[in-house]
Amino acid sequence: AGESRKLAVAGLWALPSMCNHADRPTATYSVLGPLLVLRAACDLAEGDELCISYTSWDIGAAERATRLRDGWGIAPAPYPQEVLEAEARVKVMPEWLQSCREQKGVAAAKEAIVAACRSILAVGLSGPVRATPLRLQAAYCLKERDFRGVGEALAAIAEAAREACPIGEHLVESCGVHAIFAFQYLRGEGTVARDATAEALRATRQLYGLPPLSPAGAVGGSGPAGGAAGGASAAGDEHEDLAWRLLFWRLRCSVWLTMLGYQPSRVEALEPEFRAWWATSAVQSQPQQRPQPVPSATEGLASRPTSRETPRKPR
Repeated sequence: AGESRKLAVAGLWALPSMCNHADRPTATYSVLGPLLVLRAACDLAEGDELCISYTSWDIGAAERATRLRDGWGIAPAPYPQEVLEAEARVKVMPEWLQSCREQKGVAAAKEAIVAACRSILAVGLSGPVRATPLRLQAAYCLKERDFRGVGEALAAIAEAAREACPIGEHLVESCGVHAIFAFQYLRGEGTVARDATAEALRATRQLYGLPPLSPAGAVGGSGPAGGAAGGASAAGDEHEDLAWRLLFWRLRCSVWLTMLGYQPSRVEALEPEFRAWWATSAVQSQPQQRPQPVPSATEGLASRPTSRETPRKPR
């Protein structure tokens, strides 16, 4: 707890303590009161090992190696030299940006970090390496009220989190932060807010074991990562209320959201308006099935359709 709102959990769970570390974990966990809930983060075959990450998803390879060695005595894995060099450049970005701000002003610093992030995204660096500069972009764009730039950075952070592990609280938080910001500031930018909200609800359903939604609103999908195409029309599902409550429960604990100016009380106050907008937006976005043509009584049997065409699912 405390003013920094840092969250810490300590406990002893016998079976989960048997899980080894993996940079690409096959399982993820949540702590709910006295319970530790462990679930698959990908499809697993019988005999596959359940591995979790002992470190935060958004730290670089060098820092991860140090923490694993000092905390658990795990020998560091060999990382590609280009990854270590990229991380070294990213590590000095905060100081470089501060110097740019002092010499040229906030606006120039904002343009510099946006250009740097676009360069980083263009070369395809791994997710954890991207997180730090993208957060700097979000912070500086927010100072300059460049809401589109903030949204682009938050969307890229969510994608980096998904790359690190496709299911987990880190992904619910990252997608939720993007969704709540897009709802407030980017509702006029096409489908940005609606798509971001669908991703946040999808990540929440996947993590907490709720059935995914198909694009037409029907429950479907299978497997731990099932429903990747679902969630675009969230209205009318019996699990909808629970998905929203779980999402906002996680967002009220988000340190990153607090740093963007969203105190827990502000997040809580936004929930009813956000949910009402989403219900209306989701209903309006559902595709309408085109009526099938009805043949006239004078048409010959050979021209009559023998089966009804199955409507294509929207992409």
